[in-house]
Amino acid sequence: MNKFYYASCAQLSMLLEVSANPKPGNIDRDHDFKDTRYEQFLASAAASYPIFLDAYNEDRRIGELIRIGIEESSQWQKGGNTHFGAFTLLIPLVKASRRLERRYNLADGSFFLERIDELIDETVSIIKCTDYIDSINFYKTFSAENIKVEEAEKFNVNDQNSLNFIKDEKIGLYQLMMLAPSYNLVAREWVEGYPRTVSVAKSLMEQSRSESFDLNGAIVYQYVRLLSKDIDGLVVAKHGLEEAKNVKIIAENIIKDYSIDKVEKFDSYLIEKEINPGSTADIIASALYVFLAYGRYRI
Repeated sequence: MNKFYYASCAQLSMLLEVSANPKPGNIDRDHDFKDTRYEQFLASAAASYPIFLDAYNEDRRIGELIRIGIEESSQWQKGGNTHFGAFTLLIPLVKASRRLERRYNLADGSFFLERIDELIDETVSIIKCTDYIDSINFYKTFSAENIKVEEAEKFNVNDQNSLNFIKDEKIGLYQLMMLAPSYNLVAREWVEGYPRTVSVAKSLMEQSRSESFDLNGAIVYQYVRLLSKDIDGLVVAKHGLEEAKNVKIIAENIIKDYSIDKVEKFDSYLIEKEINPGSTADIIASALYVFLAYGRYRI
């Protein structure tokens, strides 16, 4: 395998995530938002390819790559923040793929499912080495792109004093993620070692062994399953904790007796209330990367 393979897997994970339908509350190929369209997510994913190549080549820091990724995305579309969380999760995974590729000299493509735990170990090792420069780049992205996020108790992403404190105390990005609110699912993936990403990726690998495997249907199911397990931080940030809890309860009830009809009704409910569980979508994207890169699956 080579850098083009891993960059392509990361880019395709973004495309598959946004295209899955019906994905309750979020943009998909049949549904746009007032200010953001499906095509704008496609444009952002198209712009991501060189970012993932840089991540694989290890030419830049994680924080800088996230910032550049969002800036490049904005050059291609005017629908606002599309892939901030996805970049945050995917870039360390691609960096880890490079390190494992070199460690095992896997030119024959033999490195797959049995190495996922090592992939995550390497990913965690990489993100623990982030420093205050990564944190500053990460913070600057919020103010530049007006990204909605639940605030941490100690650090306000829009507060210059917080930025100064990070610089003075040399607080790394991993340490910042540890201070994020408990509902910030992207931060929790970093701190906890990508457990949701791995769970979804391994489930998809298991399902894909069946001749009747439907990738779109499997993505939708995993998305609803994640909503039933964790409160989505983006819903908390935009609509409050009680509404986020309600979304989780509805998802729990659907998973108990799953049907696509129930998912479609759930989708209509969330769309009507303009609720989009974007953090859950980010985790689906990172899981799809692991599934595509290490699951031997070809569409």
